[in-house]
Amino acid sequence: MTLTAVRPIQDGILRAGPFWQRFEDLRVGAAQQLSQLSKGVVGTLVLKRQQYRILREDDFQELQGLAADVHRVSDGVELLIRAAIVWKENDTENTRELLAIAIEQMASSPALPRRKAPEAIRLDRVPHDQFSEDEDDSFDFSK
Repeated sequence: MTLTAVRPIQDGILRAGPFWQRFEDLRVGAAQQLSQLSKGVVGTLVLKRQQYRILREDDFQELQGLAADVHRVSDGVELLIRAAIVWKENDTENTRELLAIAIEQMASSPALPRRKAPEAIRLDRVPHDQFSEDEDDSFDFSK
């Protein structure tokens, strides 16, 4: 079996990007400001004593996938260690089989799939005068 490493976000390196000292700095020209956040670039917004990191959806999805993968591998290593301890304390056919199953489970799932970011939602501007006054635009939540 051959394992291949998945290297998301340009070899796993996030680079520091734009730095905004105030929300107003980000708000003014937000579209242009946020366009500076290319793949792997993280912006920083400072508000009072808090810092916020801003990143693209596809970078977030890759980081979330990596975090889930780390959790899965951690659980797998713990299972392998416990199975090895049981086998060491009591070398029987059952304990050897338990260890083999644990190893097989870890080897059969080398990586979790990375989620792709959803397509951007596009909203079209519709002039208000295109709607008639008698149209009911309320929602009926009882249905």
